[in-house]
Amino acid sequence: MNLRIFGTCRRLLLLILIFWWPTFALAFVDPMDQPPPHSSLGKFYHDAEWAFFPIPIVKTSPAEGTTFGIMPVVTASGKEGELKTIIAPAGTYNDTTKYGGFVAFYLYPQPDTVFMFFGELAKRYAREATVRFDRFPKEGNAFIYQGGFSYRRYPFERFFGFGPETQPANETNFVSDRIVADITAGYRLISAFTIRQTLKFDRWDLRSHAKEDVADTLQTFAGNSEVVPAKALIERLELAYDTHQNPLTGHGNLVSLTFVGASAALGSDHSFYGYDFRTKWTRGLMNDRFVTVISGIFDQRFGNTIPFYFQSMLGGPETLRAFIERRFSGRHRMSIDLEERIELGNWIIANTATAISLDPFFSVGQVFNDFSEIKYRRLQPVAGFGIRGKAKPSVLGRLDFGFGREGMQIYATLDYPF
Repeated sequence: MNLRIFGTCRRLLLLILIFWWPTFALAFVDPMDQPPPHSSLGKFYHDAEWAFFPIPIVKTSPAEGTTFGIMPVVTASGKEGELKTIIAPAGTYNDTTKYGGFVAFYLYPQPDTVFMFFGELAKRYAREATVRFDRFPKEGNAFIYQGGFSYRRYPFERFFGFGPETQPANETNFVSDRIVADITAGYRLISAFTIRQTLKFDRWDLRSHAKEDVADTLQTFAGNSEVVPAKALIERLELAYDTHQNPLTGHGNLVSLTFVGASAALGSDHSFYGYDFRTKWTRGLMNDRFVTVISGIFDQRFGNTIPFYFQSMLGGPETLRAFIERRFSGRHRMSIDLEERIELGNWIIANTATAISLDPFFSVGQVFNDFSEIKYRRLQPVAGFGIRGKAKPSVLGRLDFGFGREGMQIYATLDYPF
């Protein structure tokens, strides 16, 4: 780690101490924040039902290609079928990264709290070590704490250029080395309204392509001031009204507005600012066997020079799912999604209550650098369907098939896209 990065980390630590120590001090002296009934491992697991089952891995994504492997999974579940722990080591093979493996560990000490660790190592390129803690209570008059650290080397990055009319032939590849450290403190005023402030250190280093059949980003965009390595110390302030009880609920409304900013005066390589607007409407019928979800996003970024990975993007497992990740990049973006989640049935799988659903969806969106670029012919429509399995309290796996103007893409991942 060079002196510039070390200096930025010191600034990050100083800002954390200045802005966040009063909040964390309150957390430790809050008389209402009593330890949970299952405060020891013995008590926590005394009623747990353990299960072991090997899962074959056949993972496919537009950027990574196909990954094969085997993942022996160990789970611990409570009396109501809710998950307490997941331990999942795996051995894998991918044509680009060759032989490798990973281990994932999730601990759910309470319904609103999760500890997570993920580590990965492959023969070529791929490296990751991530730890996270999230405490996101649903009751009012409660503090919110989130934080984590991650180092990741990812060889499957893509970049096509800027704007809504980039062509598939413009595809380029690079290897990213990314370090992220973030800390969030917030407060839930009432059950539906939260305010959160996040301080995030985000450093990107760009390396030459790993996919030899795809053009090299660094060569193709050499000399472009927005295609360079950079670091940023990003402040985020989020105001959110959300009546969803959990990510799997069949009823709720969400409206959130997040202000984003990074300043060169605080150690960032570039100054920029902007906002993210989110909205979601969820309604269920027949005891949530049929759940309709409508989601919208509208983001803007402003600044003289903004590295492309700090700008807005569309494409990937969460937006415009018929396109590879970061298929479209620009200062601003807008997208609307409609999804119908149809529950087919409930089963007990590995001692865990699991529901399977078939979910058709439709999306339309566009990136733009100026409002004059918004044109009907530039909007990108996507239709498709997803096969999902969900388990309490908030675990969901999905296989999504998206169809758009450039063909079909398949994403296998965790969590709903919105």
